[in-house]
Amino acid sequence: MNQLNQLRKNHEKRKVMIWLSCTFLLLIVLSSFALLVSAEEADAFLLSSRIIKNKVAPGEWAEFEIDIYNGYSYPETFRIVNQQEGVEWSLLTDPKTFIDGIVLKGKEQQTFRVRLKDINLTRDYKRPYHVLLDLKGKESHYVKTLRFPVYLMPGSYSDQSLFQVIPQFPSVVDPNQPQSFKVTITNTNWKDYPQIKVSLTSNFFSRETLIGMLANTSKTLDFPVELPNTVDKGSDTVLISLSDPATKEQFARTTVTYQVLSPHAPFERELETEKSFLFYTDTIRIKNPQNFYSEQSLRIPTSFLERFLGSTDPELEREEIDGKLYYTTKLRLGPQESFVITITTNYRMIVYALIALALLIYTYYMFKSPIVVVKQAENIRLAHDGLRELTVVLTVANRSKKAYSNVEVFDRVPKLMQLYHRVDQTFRPYKTTHHPNGDIISWQFDLTPQEERIIRYVLSPKIEIIGDLRLPKALMKFHEDGTPVRVQSNELDVSTGASRSERMSEEKPE
Repeated sequence: MNQLNQLRKNHEKRKVMIWLSCTFLLLIVLSSFALLVSAEEADAFLLSSRIIKNKVAPGEWAEFEIDIYNGYSYPETFRIVNQQEGVEWSLLTDPKTFIDGIVLKGKEQQTFRVRLKDINLTRDYKRPYHVLLDLKGKESHYVKTLRFPVYLMPGSYSDQSLFQVIPQFPSVVDPNQPQSFKVTITNTNWKDYPQIKVSLTSNFFSRETLIGMLANTSKTLDFPVELPNTVDKGSDTVLISLSDPATKEQFARTTVTYQVLSPHAPFERELETEKSFLFYTDTIRIKNPQNFYSEQSLRIPTSFLERFLGSTDPELEREEIDGKLYYTTKLRLGPQESFVITITTNYRMIVYALIALALLIYTYYMFKSPIVVVKQAENIRLAHDGLRELTVVLTVANRSKKAYSNVEVFDRVPKLMQLYHRVDQTFRPYKTTHHPNGDIISWQFDLTPQEERIIRYVLSPKIEIIGDLRLPKALMKFHEDGTPVRVQSNELDVSTGASRSERMSEEKPE
């Protein structure tokens, strides 16, 4: 029984080994066949493509040629398929049957043409679009993807060097003024130019410069020009040329003519003057008699007095030129254009000032006192212990041509001071009144016209005084046409010295 089971197991193992061996051999055969088929397909089809036109303007078709070689010994049907058909690109073939399928005999080669047109794609001439087309074999199931680069150019396109030159010259030129001649250059080509020589040549000047331009860009060049002083009235023609400085190739040439004006004629002036009481209005009308724009400096004479009393509309500068005063400005006027300047001079201000001065003088004399009193100090004597004595001087002056009677003068003695025994005996006070804040001394007298009366009295301190001493104002009373008048003098500050050591000792005379 055991032997029978062992035989069965061995038989099963042999069957498994036989099955595995057959499977392995089958895999080897299939792999070899696949390799042979791949090698045959690789050798069976040969493809190549050429660009006919791949830079296109809107609405144009890009064109390419395709060479196909059928290396099989049997016929094969080929067709071309657009991966973006109807979405981004339209496809045409020549012959047209290439899209539906064409038959190439064994070992036959044919050339076909493919046309492509975009469907509203963004145009970019710097980077190409890559259109993918599949070439498929019907029997062999051969598939090959072809890539076609297409540049979508904005606007019309040409391989020639095209430039647009637009001169911006003034039609009429003033030879006495600096000019600006401008030229706008547009590169309408689809390539960049690193260097372009731009030249301007005329009978009176010559200018040139080097510029670089990118594709489909514009530049405006400004050529400053000053014509010679010898240029007379007439016309001038400027030749504008664009060229390659290396190859001397001419890209563009154009000419422009402008008119040269005759020398400046001065502006014309018309003066109208309106007068009223000490008030003058000068209206000056400035006119450009020429038929072109002109800029000129303008001077209008004025005077020193008008410098302060005059005004202008519009406001003008005031300058001193060669010792004379002028209103000055610069005017730029167009052909036959006029400009109005108004100058007003108001002498009434002088009259108003004189009247005001007269009123001030009149008021001063009306309200000033005819009699004045002035207080002074003299003969200030110092001792080691401070102030020893001083003399107070009151000057009463009648400044009018009128006599006054019963003129009274009152002066207060400071509280720390007292009358000294040496009082002026020629003009004694008629009364001395004692008061807690200081004695009051009174004088009474008559004054003749223009008379000046001087009153002196001596004061001595009751105690030692160090520092400054202030004497109060004196008071004067009199009658002016029956009206009582009171006039005060000035206050008086008396310095007794800074310190005791600086004082000089003096003996009091007996």
